[in-house]
Amino acid sequence: ARQTSAEARASAHQKMASVPHTAHIEWFDDGNPWPLVTMRNVYIFTGLPTVFRIMFERAARDGRFEGARRWVSSSVWLDAEEEEVLDALQQTVDEFPFVEIGSYPAAQAEGRRRLNISLEAFDSEALSAARVCLVALLPQGLLVDEGDEG
Repeated sequence: ARQTSAEARASAHQKMASVPHTAHIEWFDDGNPWPLVTMRNVYIFTGLPTVFRIMFERAARDGRFEGARRWVSSSVWLDAEEEEVLDALQQTVDEFPFVEIGSYPAAQAEGRRRLNISLEAFDSEALSAARVCLVALLPQGLLVDEGDEG
């Protein structure tokens, strides 16, 4: 395996002088010449696809991208225009600030599916509660069930 000397590392540090001083630079002892540069939760990888993959795999090896916090999502299809559900959306957003809620009109409506509401969060219970809240606040007849496409 190729070893990186202290002098070579110092030279590489000089080449990366434009990296913000608060960035963290990790040198892996695996023979690869590329350091891993991070700033808080932002990782800086090379743009070359093969090197990018190697760098990502090196970073992921220690489990830093694993954990109890998993991003979960859900969606609701509606037979509605956005204007018809703004109040329900706003009330749900206000009640569940840690759930990301997006409204996406269908580019080409498929049956009654004209508007997709997406809900995303790290907390699956909060996501479920927000979904229940939103559905309860919707005007009657707008929710499209899987078996209720027309």
